[in-house]
Amino acid sequence: MGVELTCNLAIHPYYYRLVNPEAPIQAIKNIESQIDIDMLPVEDKLAFPQFAPLVSYFFSANHTLPASFAGNLVARRLPPKSFAAALAFTKRIAIWEALGPQQLDIKIDEDWDRNVDTVIETDESARSRVEAFFKQQELSVVATFLDVAWEVMIYDGEGVDHIRNIWNDLAALVPPSVLKRYTGHVSIVWKLLNAPKAETRRVVAYAVGLLGSFPSVTDSALSRLVEDLVAGIEGNKSGAFLGFGFLLSRLQMRGRLDNVSSGLVKKGIEMIATTLAESRDAALVETAIDAIREASVFNVVDESMINIEKVQKSLLEKAKRGHEKSVQTLGYLSFLYAEESPQAETILAELIKLGESGGVEMSFVAGEALANSSAGWGSSAVRRGRSIAGVEWTVGKRNGVRKLLDQFLKRANEAGGGGKRRTTVVGLLSIFEFCNEDEAVKERLSDAQQAFRAFLTDRDGEFLALKIYLHTVLTVDYQISYKRLRPVV
Repeated sequence: MGVELTCNLAIHPYYYRLVNPEAPIQAIKNIESQIDIDMLPVEDKLAFPQFAPLVSYFFSANHTLPASFAGNLVARRLPPKSFAAALAFTKRIAIWEALGPQQLDIKIDEDWDRNVDTVIETDESARSRVEAFFKQQELSVVATFLDVAWEVMIYDGEGVDHIRNIWNDLAALVPPSVLKRYTGHVSIVWKLLNAPKAETRRVVAYAVGLLGSFPSVTDSALSRLVEDLVAGIEGNKSGAFLGFGFLLSRLQMRGRLDNVSSGLVKKGIEMIATTLAESRDAALVETAIDAIREASVFNVVDESMINIEKVQKSLLEKAKRGHEKSVQTLGYLSFLYAEESPQAETILAELIKLGESGGVEMSFVAGEALANSSAGWGSSAVRRGRSIAGVEWTVGKRNGVRKLLDQFLKRANEAGGGGKRRTTVVGLLSIFEFCNEDEAVKERLSDAQQAFRAFLTDRDGEFLALKIYLHTVLTVDYQISYKRLRPVV
């Protein structure tokens, strides 16, 4: 027995180290003698992690689409707040990795996370890179990431509200084949349209639009969804207002609006328009404006459905009281009229007046609305937040940029008060920012720079806040950054 034990101790590595403590040291020396130290890779301690390994590290688990947050293995591994932090970070890493050379455009500082989040909203080339990146990833990795984001979407506890929109962001970027798996779960998010928090209702309504409009949703299921939304509008449920607007607009985008009863569409739009014009419930009015805006952007609405003049009058009254969303929606409402029609010209004139009568902030809101009204889908501000990977929307570009640009360049040479000068400058900035692909912008760049130089000599105190921003236009390419130019007041 003793001999047998001795032999076993000798051959087992653990016991060998016990009886020969110098063995590990000698082993290291043997390895070092065989490796060229200069050939060893140097670890970059400042490098960001990569997307796919990060998903595996945080969220890897065998799971199907969860019915609730608590029913999944991931939730038992990570508390909600930690889960939220991990999900938000992984999303930013995906965007960062996808940007490649465009990473140089984003400064790594305390605002890095916010800048990464906004780059795909404001830079269409960056968005295209992210879409391509997700197409190149393993389908299982992207599906797992979308699954865990879905948990946040349907979670009814605390600690994740600030990242609930991540699923929407991802769903509009990933390949349609990944999104298709969720179309049978519209009923799950539908229940959250009546959530107590307004932001939750908005996020859920957007998800309903994305999923309900998907091609694999049957016509019968779509009809039931529209009927439920119209019933919710009748019951003054603000979530139903939003859901209806997002659903109709995305159906139009996917070419499926004709699959819905025109009578139901008209009934829902009429009730929303009436609420906007007559209701005293501020929350309902807000959602009604949102719904009308989305319906107008995609030309879901026409004059046979609602009294457009009545809606226009209501929006203008609110805009004059400083309601920025009404100003923006006025610009979109002009899409319902033919270009250069008296009605469209009237809206443009009213937007200019709003910019002149308000402060600097209102001038920027009106400037964006003017750019949108003149260019339609030729404005990047119109396209922002409405793109869906794999869906092409080529309708709705308008040809009014040249005329509006000429109008503002003419105004630049005319005398006028501070409001007129400010609106002229901001109007030009907005056209150059949002409509930079238009040939008129490229042709009139030197004329605009000359106008800006003239404005730099202005000594008006109120106008001083814009002078710093004008220098940017004179020293860099005309494709300027709206968020960088817009002053904080």
